[in-house]
Amino acid sequence: KNLSQGVEAEINIVLDVMVPLHSVTGALREFEKMYPDTRLSLSVETLGAALKPVIEGRAVLAITGPLSQEYPELISEAFAGVPMAACVSPAHPLAHQSASLTLEQLTGHRQIVLSDRSEFSDGRGFGIISAMTWSVSDLHAKRTLLIEGLGWGAMPLEYVESDLADGHLVKLNIADISLDWAVMPMYAVWHPARPPGIAAKWLLDKLR
Repeated sequence: KNLSQGVEAEINIVLDVMVPLHSVTGALREFEKMYPDTRLSLSVETLGAALKPVIEGRAVLAITGPLSQEYPELISEAFAGVPMAACVSPAHPLAHQSASLTLEQLTGHRQIVLSDRSEFSDGRGFGIISAMTWSVSDLHAKRTLLIEGLGWGAMPLEYVESDLADGHLVKLNIADISLDWAVMPMYAVWHPARPPGIAAKWLLDKLR
């Protein structure tokens, strides 16, 4: 019946690593009930690696960050933003700065950043302020390095709320920070030649 109505047998969706997974599980649970015969493939990627499957036709939809705005061949719609927090270990020198920090002060300390597992951002840096960086491939590794005092970095607030509450991390007070650092904008992205089908569009509406 689903096939005769044009419902997809399988949909592939990519989420930016910055999107907290437990914030979408409610929509996935409803999707399971609404389309029990549609297989769902859910990937979690960083930066350009979240866009590449959509561009190459391997995914029908991505929820990803501002990098998508640089690809006019894709259709993108504003999605919910992700609250962010610049964090550091309480043992780190930056944690003992009582006044608001300037971006210039941050440049002298190592920044932990996420690496792009695609060629889409070769030679470019997104949200990189410091002259010294270490790159990691996922948020778990980034959180661990931050807690261990090996640098500072921005994290989705939802991932580190418990660490901030327990004192394992300290939120940095940055004076001249941009709005994108406070709330990272997200976009729902797809290729106009391969728009979301019935099930994928239903899931996108639920995710919104």
